[in-house]
Amino acid sequence: MSLAASVLLFIPAIPGIAATDTLRTYEPGGHYGVYTDGSLVKCVQRMRLPAGTRMTSVSVMLDGPQGDHACDIVVYGHEGGLLAPRLERAVVRTRVTKEKDGIETVTTHFDDPYVHAGGQCFVSVEGRHNDVRLVTDMIERVAPCTEASGQRRLEQLVQASGGAWSTAPFGFMMDVVVEMPEITERGFVRDTMLDDARDKGRSDVRYLSVSDVNGDGRLDFSAAGMLYMNDGRSMTPVDITLEDTSATPYVFFVDADGDGRMDVAAMNGAGDDKVTFYTMKHGGHLVHMGQAQLSASLVPMSMSIGDIDHDGKEEILLGGRSAGVPTLFALGRATSGVWQASPWAQDLLGTTEAPVTMIADVDKDGRLDVVLRTGAEDHIVRMVGEGQSWSTEARGRAGESTLREPIGSWIGWDDERQAAILRLPSSVPWSDANAGTAHDVRMVSYGSASIALDDGDAESPRYEEHLSSVIYADLDNDGVQEQLRFSRGTCRYLGVFQKTSGTWEDVTSAWGLDGLDDCGDGVVCDLDGDGRLDLLVDRRNSVQVYYNRMNIMPGRTARLAAAPQPLAGASVDVGTTHMTYASGRGRLVQDPPVFTLPPTGNTADTMTVYWPGDGALKERVLVQAGGHDIHVRRGSTGTLASYDEAVQIRMSGASLTISSQGTLERANITLLNLVGETVLASALGNLPAGIHTLTISELDKTKTLVSGTYVVRLQWETGDAVSVLRIIR
Repeated sequence: MSLAASVLLFIPAIPGIAATDTLRTYEPGGHYGVYTDGSLVKCVQRMRLPAGTRMTSVSVMLDGPQGDHACDIVVYGHEGGLLAPRLERAVVRTRVTKEKDGIETVTTHFDDPYVHAGGQCFVSVEGRHNDVRLVTDMIERVAPCTEASGQRRLEQLVQASGGAWSTAPFGFMMDVVVEMPEITERGFVRDTMLDDARDKGRSDVRYLSVSDVNGDGRLDFSAAGMLYMNDGRSMTPVDITLEDTSATPYVFFVDADGDGRMDVAAMNGAGDDKVTFYTMKHGGHLVHMGQAQLSASLVPMSMSIGDIDHDGKEEILLGGRSAGVPTLFALGRATSGVWQASPWAQDLLGTTEAPVTMIADVDKDGRLDVVLRTGAEDHIVRMVGEGQSWSTEARGRAGESTLREPIGSWIGWDDERQAAILRLPSSVPWSDANAGTAHDVRMVSYGSASIALDDGDAESPRYEEHLSSVIYADLDNDGVQEQLRFSRGTCRYLGVFQKTSGTWEDVTSAWGLDGLDDCGDGVVCDLDGDGRLDLLVDRRNSVQVYYNRMNIMPGRTARLAAAPQPLAGASVDVGTTHMTYASGRGRLVQDPPVFTLPPTGNTADTMTVYWPGDGALKERVLVQAGGHDIHVRRGSTGTLASYDEAVQIRMSGASLTISSQGTLERANITLLNLVGETVLASALGNLPAGIHTLTISELDKTKTLVSGTYVVRLQWETGDAVSVLRIIR
């Protein structure tokens, strides 16, 4: 008789119909084994089930004499990543009777079905009569992953009488009857087309950079030496090949020439003594702009951008190794489009380990500091005095003080300007960038609530989280930020936590992100422009995109892009506004920052946004244009153009619709690009009351317009109105 194979029978549910399935952990038949150790008080099988699963019965195979109390079958369900169950959280406990001697399959039916909240659950056989043995198979399983401590993470667990848990190579025979939940569209949906295109065997992603580099108003991103161009439906990967090497390039975005539009910067990922800049022209062509020379060849490992020496100009901070030695370089902007190496950067490095950099206003003085992650500590480096010297402060990462829920953005009101004032937080939280450092979850606290996943039993195994990075973002547009926790390693899973009634709840499974292991980093941003934040993850040396398809009210995405004039608008949402907070190894959501405005009823005519940078608080004015897009300008607020609510401009496909309740005398229409240049102007004459439709081809008879985003301004004798036009050619 041959050994039986391990199977899991799983019948998919039909949409709209709850199906009854049998989850069978091991196929009966073949050679049997038994748990004969009398000191084993609990024998447990672990499984992961989708949220909403209804469990109705459990069957196990026992050997021994008949009796009224053969054993207890207990179900534990919780959403943590623990190796063992929380003993105080039993959701079902039943007593099993054995009706005959020898091997017998016994079944317990639940009076009320257990509804699983998602994630993992445990079925335990405990309280066995001395002569009753639990039947297992004889197939030794290979652990799917191994903890850093050497503990194999198997799905079969046993607890000895002393309370200690251990994993077992054999599993007992068990059938679990469940009703699978109905299939819904609520949650995150993976972009599988991107994954297929991405299969190129690239090196470790190590960073993610997000910005709009082709001017079409959509966020593109770079990862693993490739560009991913966003067409609104999916991502098109674009290879970048440097002229003097075939190695995978290190690619990030930066405004290289100071025109307010992001460009592409690239280095040889295997080592380079220069940074090469490109700009993207019409049709997606990259054009060489120039180079910035470094004093030595650098293998880049991290990159940050910000004005860290407070001279009013941004620097590019590069961390990595040069000839095997930890090295830090900075490139400063001398003039527009010209970058030069800054000599002071090397002085910031006081460690023997390669630095990972981040720029944030740690001491909240309105000036940006440098966070260097090396070894077991974060080194906070800030300029002091008149900008001639630097101070360094070591900041440990483990424990409650290093990982807290950030303070929400502050919103006030300016009576004089009749505008809402939003002050973005001046710092971001950070976490362990070294995947080899374990953290006891019990030590990590979040304000008044705790997310401790430990069951508090000192005898039980603890779940050691290898935190790689943490993001706070409002994923469901309810005005409250969720927390995303990234962890490296095949035993580590992405976790998404939602705060409900003051406590944190694990919603990873419910939102369709369950089972994402080995996710070291990520970015949250609105990729498809639908007002819902999407997710990019760095997973197993590739990048994956998950679109937000939750059934929620769409918010609006505010991209602080440069605009030449204050744009007229109305009904700017000033409800609970959140910027995406992030900490990680190399993630860069480019300045100008991106944040979302949830759909609430609070409105204002204008919004002024302040955030630290360039030696002082930056300031820009937000106004609504076109119903969904929010545009801003640099500098002081000035006087806003008048706005007539009786006149509206809307875009529909390739047509522009003007509706008015009265005659618009001597009307003119002007199109401007995002750097303030007039690219098209046309006189419309007198427009009577009603709806008027103009096609793009009628306006652009000379084919002047190229792909990109344009400000449409309609002016007439007594007022004006503004909208936004996106063209892709």
